[in-house]
Amino acid sequence: MARTLAQLRQELLLGFRENFGNQVKFGVQFEVTPSAVQSFEEKKRQQFAFLNEIDFFATESNTDQIIHMVDGTIVDKSIVTGSRQASGTGTLSDRKFLCRAIDQDAQATWKEQLAWGRQKQAFYNIWRAWVLRARARGLLRVGFNGQTYLGNANSSLTNYPMGEEIQEGWLEYMIKNYPQNVIGLVADANGTILDKDGNKYSVEQIRIGEGGDFVSMAELAQYGKSKIEIVYRGDTGIKVIAGDALNSTRKNELMRAAIDPMQQAAADSLLQMNSVSNMAVTTPDEFPVSGMCVTNPINFQYVYQVNGVYREVREWSDAKATQDLLHMQRDFVIPVPEAFVMVHPDAPMVKVNDEWSHPVGWTEWSLT
Repeated sequence: MARTLAQLRQELLLGFRENFGNQVKFGVQFEVTPSAVQSFEEKKRQQFAFLNEIDFFATESNTDQIIHMVDGTIVDKSIVTGSRQASGTGTLSDRKFLCRAIDQDAQATWKEQLAWGRQKQAFYNIWRAWVLRARARGLLRVGFNGQTYLGNANSSLTNYPMGEEIQEGWLEYMIKNYPQNVIGLVADANGTILDKDGNKYSVEQIRIGEGGDFVSMAELAQYGKSKIEIVYRGDTGIKVIAGDALNSTRKNELMRAAIDPMQQAAADSLLQMNSVSNMAVTTPDEFPVSGMCVTNPINFQYVYQVNGVYREVREWSDAKATQDLLHMQRDFVIPVPEAFVMVHPDAPMVKVNDEWSHPVGWTEWSLT
């Protein structure tokens, strides 16, 4: 028999109390303990495959030096006489992260909850799985597409559906902090794109395909890897992170080049291997369709503050809904920009009916 709304509400409250303590009440904000914050963040990893590859970094500070796990330094030396000096592995950066305050507020109508309640699973588990998935997707969407921090007063998913205005994400971090490793970004006195020092840039189109700047996505990816500093270039964990449109272009290139059955079989084999230039290719959820990065995924760092996290579950009778409100602080950084090369999402052009155009699904990167 289907559960009533009152029964679902009781199950939800008991589930919250089991996980966060008996102080939890509907309509009352409570502070989440650091251990519970870390447990929740680690559960986010399980929601999307790419999150298992990146660096989750917990901190008690709002800002501090960036610590990274990207390999590049060795400790070998030839034998010398006199005192010996050890080398550090260089995991502490001279740059800093800055956690921004953001809200992650989820809402489910009573009608939706009654539909969920027909399942035999405990209602709190259904609720938690739904909220976890939504907040993990938000991590990826803002992490890849975030361009600025307007503050909550100006935040609007209607105007900025990809979370562009919530805070700067990983790609914008590179544009602002390390523009020399952003392919397609060129210095321009009249440009409208500014780095952290106020230098101006504009986007130069990159044509991918026969007769273009790069004959294939594979050639562009190899060029990107060549721009990684040599001490990081030998990392076999380097991958090509490519948007869906660029990845589709790569697949189409392979199939068009395959003329006879033997070549077609070879093309199929390459596609199954999902690699270019001896680098694995991956297309994470929420990644810009025309974007590309060449790096080890561990170089994507998600920094979250374990203290100052508040949560509240409340009923909103006007909307006939239950809300799960979360307030936290986080940042998205690239710990080792020297080991990260990207293509500006506005730069790639591909041939469509013998005309150069942006890939299908492209939307302009710069906020207007």
